[in-house]
Amino acid sequence: MKRPISVFVSPDGSREGTLFWDNDARLVSETGDGGLFRYVTDDPEQRYENTSLLYDLSTTQYYWSISNPEISRFMTELCVSDPVNLYEWYHGMDDRSELLLLSGVRYYLRKGEGLIPYSYEETETGDNSFTGLSLYRTDLALPFAWTYDQTISEEALLSLPPILRQEALLQAAAVRGVPSDTLPEQLKDAENVRPLALSFSKEEGLTHSDHTADAAKKKASLTLKLESSEACESYLYVTGLQFSGRNPDPGNDSWTEPTSVVLRIRFLSGDTVVSEKRLNYRTSYDKWGKDQSDFIVNSGYHEGPVDGAEIIFPEPGLYQMDSLSAYAVDLSKVPGLIAERTSDEIGVPDLHDASMKNVTGRIDYTIRLKDARTVVMQVPYSDGWEAFVDGEKAEIFRVNLMFSGLMLSEGAHEVTLRYHTPFLRTGLLVSLAGAALLIFLLVYEKQKRKESI
Repeated sequence: MKRPISVFVSPDGSREGTLFWDNDARLVSETGDGGLFRYVTDDPEQRYENTSLLYDLSTTQYYWSISNPEISRFMTELCVSDPVNLYEWYHGMDDRSELLLLSGVRYYLRKGEGLIPYSYEETETGDNSFTGLSLYRTDLALPFAWTYDQTISEEALLSLPPILRQEALLQAAAVRGVPSDTLPEQLKDAENVRPLALSFSKEEGLTHSDHTADAAKKKASLTLKLESSEACESYLYVTGLQFSGRNPDPGNDSWTEPTSVVLRIRFLSGDTVVSEKRLNYRTSYDKWGKDQSDFIVNSGYHEGPVDGAEIIFPEPGLYQMDSLSAYAVDLSKVPGLIAERTSDEIGVPDLHDASMKNVTGRIDYTIRLKDARTVVMQVPYSDGWEAFVDGEKAEIFRVNLMFSGLMLSEGAHEVTLRYHTPFLRTGLLVSLAGAALLIFLLVYEKQKRKESI
């Protein structure tokens, strides 16, 4: 039974829809799970943007016009392939297990059968007859705060190939503003990331070379043979993607160059489709796009073999890329790395909740460190946050491209975070000064008129 909350209609009347109580956020909220965590939903038929607001939950999917730019940078630098690929609209982390765990994603929801991220196991839900969503939970998602005994500069992190950056983030804190240093050897060559041999095996409706695919029709396809891999995530890594459209009907003068193309990528085991992902490339004609041309497309975690991939090109035209490669990512060492990140004693944060859960301008927590550590928090970096450690103001660093972090000494500490909207006080003072000047000018002009009479 459908239980609507409200009906929405766009201002011009072109779009309408219904928002339902029965959604992904309701299923998560009914678990009764306490603490701070995020969730993500993978439903190719229907996306649930901003339903988290109805239940005061945190998520990695949203449509928000004032989204934090650090989040976009995190996604771009890690080459995340997002189905929408806009600055203000996200659908998660392409099921990349390590990124989900780093982002504190405790719950994963999916409709129907498909690959589930590493370590997530199905759990009971309430009535899901309307949504058809299944709920999965992991105990490995990082909590509100976690620690590193090893620190590198952000520049050092970005010197790594993107395929290795997420591996580095599980082992070392990448801090902006610290001096550049030498990368530890274990970060330069991650043993769990293995290149896969790749070859072209079949084409339909296109011609291709190593760096181009010239599609003569819509839904042309190119099939790749991959070195077989099991019990891992399989990645296709595309760099320097570009697209030039071609008018399928030269007599059609109304044709315009597409502003985006959504490539469908099917990962195969023999002739069986194991998973299907979407790569949304936005061209230079799209003013809302992120100007992203490097993408890592994840098959999802698979126990059985994956030995091929089919790329389906939606529009006729020339698709160019600097390189196309494949990798297998072994995740068996992830539990140990997560245990290292959570080995220090960190108290439950007090959020001083405002009108809604997880909406606050102040966070307090205690921490006891065995040695000097970099502490990372599940708070996107923003100039509006101030930190106080044991009552003294402390510098907040941007850590791991997106998060807020502190560099603390050994021992017990009391940490307070406070948020003030950037430039709000300055704007208020400027507004008051402007109002005072206006009043002065009005009084002066009135007085001047009186004197001239």
